[in-house]
Amino acid sequence: MLGELEEGDILPAESALLERFDVSRPTLREALRVLEAESLIVIQRGARGGCRVRGLDVANVAGQFGLLLQHANARIEDVHRARAVVEPGAAREVALLKSRDAAVAALSEILSLEVEATERGEFELRARLSLRFHERVIELAGNHTLTLFTRMIHDIVERHFEVFSRSGTPEASAKARASRAESKTHQQLIELIEAGDPDGAETLWRRHLEGACGVLFRYSDNRALIDLLG
Repeated sequence: MLGELEEGDILPAESALLERFDVSRPTLREALRVLEAESLIVIQRGARGGCRVRGLDVANVAGQFGLLLQHANARIEDVHRARAVVEPGAAREVALLKSRDAAVAALSEILSLEVEATERGEFELRARLSLRFHERVIELAGNHTLTLFTRMIHDIVERHFEVFSRSGTPEASAKARASRAESKTHQQLIELIEAGDPDGAETLWRRHLEGACGVLFRYSDNRALIDLLG
């Protein structure tokens, strides 16, 4: 946790750990089992066994986060409403950056891929790219807490987008129109960021996210997360 060990490092032998921490063998082994359960180490058994350090993986944290939400009987709308609360502030922060050229270029690249996916009728891919656009806005704002929060709920949101994209309603033509409208909003955000208009960027992004919730739940049910994640 302190960064003293890197992914792939091998922990010292059991005898060395016992001496260093001055604990009993059962206590040490229980501690190692806890670390393994938390996906912080991998215990390799056998003649060439040992404890290997694992890198911190957002996916593992996201899985635990999803379980907590399921236990709380949260519904998918909760997740989308949370995004509508936190993401507009991130859009504002990006528009306040002194140097915005890199942000404009990064978002424009994703937008181009979105448009191409829409024109090919690849709506599942297009949904993932849209989500990536939103994630990139968060990343560009430079707030590590918001970035990790966004990544934690990414799996939930992506699964819902996939269910929505595969559903028979709306029809493909309606999905294409909705996708083009969303891409237009993404383009508007890029322009507001480029112009350095934080108020405009925040207002647009809030309206966009609140409107997206309405569209999603017009065609899909506000199901419990346990039904979505399984």
